[in-house]
Amino acid sequence: MSKPTILIVEDEAVVAMDIESTICRLGYEVFDSVPTAEEALSLVERNKPSLALCDIRLVGEMDGITLAEILRQKYNVPVVFLTAHADVLTIQRASQAKPFGYVVKPFQEKDLHVAIEIALTRYEAESNLALALRKEEELRQVKSKFFATAIHDIRSPLTQISFAAHILEAAFANIDHPHKQVYFDRIHQGVENIRQLLDNVLEMHRLESERLALNPVPTDVVKFCQELRDEVQNSAGDNYNIHFSTNTAREVVVLADPMILQRMLGNLLSNAVKYSPGGGTIFFDLEITSEAMIFTIKDRGIGIPPESLQNIFHAFQRGSNVADIPGTGLGLSIVKMCVDVCGGEITIDSTVNVGTMVRVKLPLVHQQLLC
Repeated sequence: MSKPTILIVEDEAVVAMDIESTICRLGYEVFDSVPTAEEALSLVERNKPSLALCDIRLVGEMDGITLAEILRQKYNVPVVFLTAHADVLTIQRASQAKPFGYVVKPFQEKDLHVAIEIALTRYEAESNLALALRKEEELRQVKSKFFATAIHDIRSPLTQISFAAHILEAAFANIDHPHKQVYFDRIHQGVENIRQLLDNVLEMHRLESERLALNPVPTDVVKFCQELRDEVQNSAGDNYNIHFSTNTAREVVVLADPMILQRMLGNLLSNAVKYSPGGGTIFFDLEITSEAMIFTIKDRGIGIPPESLQNIFHAFQRGSNVADIPGTGLGLSIVKMCVDVCGGEITIDSTVNVGTMVRVKLPLVHQQLLC
């Protein structure tokens, strides 16, 4: 393994010679030694050292701090300042150049050794992290392209299957067969299940790849919940009664992301309906405190077995008692991601054949009461 090469930028010849000999004794290789920033940049343009030791005060138009900024931004060369100037203002200005170390002259050999080793180690760690992030981004782009292509390729024949089923159903309308409608219903339900799976997988991928972020806007959270309640009620049908309640009689405007709330609460309400196959009342409650918004959704459905609860937020995990109730096992994974990005908490209390209560607590970033 080759030795690290160190560029010395020092305008005092005697000091520069002392630094050179010290570096050699410590087992490093001197890249070169120059008195000015301009000469240093000329060298770095042709070849890159492992590290630069720069005095802050240099002869010429450019000082060591300006040089360090150029070396970092343009050439990605780590810099350790080596100077006799340790006043507060100099240190503050030097820190803006983001050096990898700072050694005050006169220095002990061990102090210089420690500063160089820490700088080289930190630089290697940051370089490895940057490389890993680039590879991750490349992989993310490949995955995104794959998902888009795969889902498109699945949706196309799925649409053809659905279209063909409707044509056949119309063609067989006058034919009497005891199981005809059952078979067609299975086809339509199967198509719908696959579509839902594709939508959820795509949604999950988007949440992960886009590094789900909040886009908060002023939102009347009471009105939002009422409209969401009406939307889910219309889809659920007459066998269900989704009862919304809140502890405030006034409109409450908060900073929230409506899309995140829709993903979160929409999934929870849909689950409450789905896993209450006999119908009944779904309780949807909003509590506003001085510090939080607390959403509680309670059903009287099939519940979640204890052994399934511990993994219920993992992707593709469903309760062992769901039987033939359609689903993908992605809904609660999406909910958990939304709760996490809001800095909130989610708890689930469930008993088999009694029901499930989900409680989501989100911090109240801002609240404005409208009279």
